[in-house]
Amino acid sequence: MSEDSKNNSEFGGQSPKHFQSSEKTREVITRPDGSKMVRVEKRRRVIGKDNHREKEKDVSQMKKTGIVLAILLVVILGSIIGLVMYKISSFNSPEYVKELEAELAGRFCAQKVECKSVHVDTTSATMKELVMSGFPEDSPFAFVRLENVSAELKPSSFFVGYLKGTRFSAKTLTIGLKENAQKFKVPTADNSLKTTFDYYYVSDFYLGTADSDGESIDYNKGSFYLNTELYVRKSYNEKEDAYILSLSNKKLSIKGWPSMKIDTGSIMLSDKGLSNLSILCYLDNSRTDTAVSKSIISLGGAIPFGSDLSQRLFTFKGTNVAINQYIGLGLEPIFRSMAGRTPMETKPEMTECNFNFSMPVGDQDRPSLKGWSGMVIESQWTRLPVLSLLAEMTSRKSDVGNSYASPKFTEGTFAMETDGTNDVIKISDIYLKDINILTLKGDMSLIKGQLSGNLTFYLPAYRVDPKDCPKAAQRDGTDLRLDVKLSGTPENPIDTSIPMLEAVKKQQLESIRKAPVLPAMPKAEPVENSNPSTEDKPSNLSFDSLIQ
Repeated sequence: MSEDSKNNSEFGGQSPKHFQSSEKTREVITRPDGSKMVRVEKRRRVIGKDNHREKEKDVSQMKKTGIVLAILLVVILGSIIGLVMYKISSFNSPEYVKELEAELAGRFCAQKVECKSVHVDTTSATMKELVMSGFPEDSPFAFVRLENVSAELKPSSFFVGYLKGTRFSAKTLTIGLKENAQKFKVPTADNSLKTTFDYYYVSDFYLGTADSDGESIDYNKGSFYLNTELYVRKSYNEKEDAYILSLSNKKLSIKGWPSMKIDTGSIMLSDKGLSNLSILCYLDNSRTDTAVSKSIISLGGAIPFGSDLSQRLFTFKGTNVAINQYIGLGLEPIFRSMAGRTPMETKPEMTECNFNFSMPVGDQDRPSLKGWSGMVIESQWTRLPVLSLLAEMTSRKSDVGNSYASPKFTEGTFAMETDGTNDVIKISDIYLKDINILTLKGDMSLIKGQLSGNLTFYLPAYRVDPKDCPKAAQRDGTDLRLDVKLSGTPENPIDTSIPMLEAVKKQQLESIRKAPVLPAMPKAEPVENSNPSTEDKPSNLSFDSLIQ
C-alpha cells in the first residue's frame, strides 16, 4: 500500500492535508485493531456551527430585506392608489370642470362653455352634455352641442393631470351654423387641447342652420342640413396632424336640391381645412323601376379655412339625374332633361352629369353651378312654337306622324350654368339627337325671367314634303336646316318660327286650291225591288263609275 493510501486509511479516508491549514489541535487515537486515526470531532463541530450561523444570518438578512421591500411596495401602491383617488376626486370636482370649460373656450374661442354632469372613475369618464356658444362674428358656428358622452381612459391620465384615452363616443353631436354665414372658418387659438383621444365616434351627427333662438337646428329652412354617423380617427400618413372623418348611412340635404341618402363618405380635417372630401349618395326619391334608374351621386372637393362659400369648391357627379332638380325650375315649362347613364361601353366621363357648385348663401334658392351633362337618357322640349312647325312639316309622312311636335332626345350633351337663383340660367353647347333622326344644336338662357337663345334643328329632307317646307329652311347635305331665335318667357315662349308656320299653312291652302277637282259622284237612281219582301240594299259603286 502506498504512503498516501495508508495515510488515507489511517485518517478515516481523509487526507491529512485537508486538515493542515485549519487544524489547531488534534488527537491520535489507536483503534482496537491497531490502526490509528486523528480525532477531529471537536474541530468539526466548530466548523458546522459556523456554517449554521452564517445560514441563519443570511435568512435573517433576507427576511429583513423582504420586509423592507414589502413596506416599500405597500407605500408605493398606497401612494399610487392615493394619487389615483385624489385625481379621481379632483376630476370630479367643480374646479376641474371649470378648468375643462376654460380649456375648451380658449381653444375654440367660445364665450360660453358648459359641461354638465361630469363623472370620472378609474377606467372611464362620462358627461351628460357639453354646450359651446358665443363664437366670434366671423365664425360660421352658432353653437356646438354634445350629448351623452362616454370615454375610455388611459392610466396615464392620473399622472399627467388631464384626461387622455382611447375612445371618445357620444350619442349626438349637433353643430348649428349661422344663417348669414359667408365664409368657412373654424375659430381656434394657438393653444392645443390637452384632453385627447385616439379616435372619436358619434352615432348621430347633425349639421345645419340654427333656428332663431340659436339653440337648435331648423330642419325645414337653412341652406344646408346633414345627418350622418361620424367616426373620426387620426391619420398617421400626413406630415401634419390630420383626422379622417368617416360618414355613413344618413341624410344630406342642400337648399333647393332633392334630399340625398349618404351611402359612404370621408373627409380629411387638418389645420388647413377640409380636404379629400368624397361622399357617395343616392336620391331619396329615386326611381326603382329599372336597373339603371337609380340616381347615384358623388360629391367631392376641398374647403380651406377662410374660404368664401359662394365659390365653386365642390364637384357634383351623378348618373340618372333629373337636371331640372339641380339647375332650378325656371326652364322646366320648355326644357326637361334626364341625364347620365350607367356606364356600359361608352367612356365613363361621357356617362354622367358633372359640374362644380357652391353652397347657397344669401338670397340664393340653391347652389350656383357650372358644368356639363354627359350622355342624355331623355330630354324633352315643350311649348316652343317651332315644334308646331316641325310637326306641320312632317305631318304628310305617315311613318313620322306628329312625333316632332314633342320630340324626345335620347342622346347628346350640353353645358349649363346658374347663379343659384332664377335670375340666370344658361344651357349652352346643346347637341341632342332624337330617335326619329332629329338633331338639335344651339344655346338658350333665362335672365331675370326673359328667355333668349338660338336653336338649330336638322331633320332629314326625305321626311318633309316640298309643299310643307318653309322658304327659311336651308338645305344642308341630306338634311334640312331650320334656324330660330327664342324670346318671351318660359310660360309663354316665342320664336321666329311663327311667320314660317303661317307661310307653310298658306302654301298648303294654295296647293289645295290648285289641286284638280274630281268629278261629282253620280247620283244613284232608285231601283224597283221585284221582291217586296227583301230589304232595300245600297247599290255597289264600282271604280269605273267614279272616273266616268
